[in-house]
Amino acid sequence: RKPNQQKILKIKLSHEDLATILSQCYCTIHGEKGLKMKGEGRVQWDPSRDLYSARDGVPRKLSGLRAIQIGVSGSLSEFYAGSPLSIEDVTELAHRVAEARGQASPKVVKDMMDEFDLPEERTYYPRCERDVLIRLGMMPGETAKSIAQIGFPSVKKS
Repeated sequence: RKPNQQKILKIKLSHEDLATILSQCYCTIHGEKGLKMKGEGRVQWDPSRDLYSARDGVPRKLSGLRAIQIGVSGSLSEFYAGSPLSIEDVTELAHRVAEARGQASPKVVKDMMDEFDLPEERTYYPRCERDVLIRLGMMPGETAKSIAQIGFPSVKKS
């Protein structure tokens, strides 16, 4: 949850609609913010977070795991807005999770979190063509190599 964020929505899409959106996206890597977008959609890979452990209320980053952020504009945004199977306001749940993460004792955090009806997170591979998965860094290729290096200091060759 971001500061001043008023509502948090859980938006469920069909597998086919998500694949349609992703097929029109390109991956942006940190440091490429000045590049002109190649299409109406972009994906960015952020470190995945552990909800059960936090420092100063911020979930710990999980090494080697990534979470996708998808941004859409133009006609792709219109397609997305017309595609939801369901929309659920999960603002209250997000507030309760934030409250649990703020507890000092890991046991208290776990006990509080176990009371919530949180979905089980698992790896998801969208029903996209192989070239789309490679372009977005979901399958081995140059994009995946670049994503794997995010957060690691560059090594200078002497």
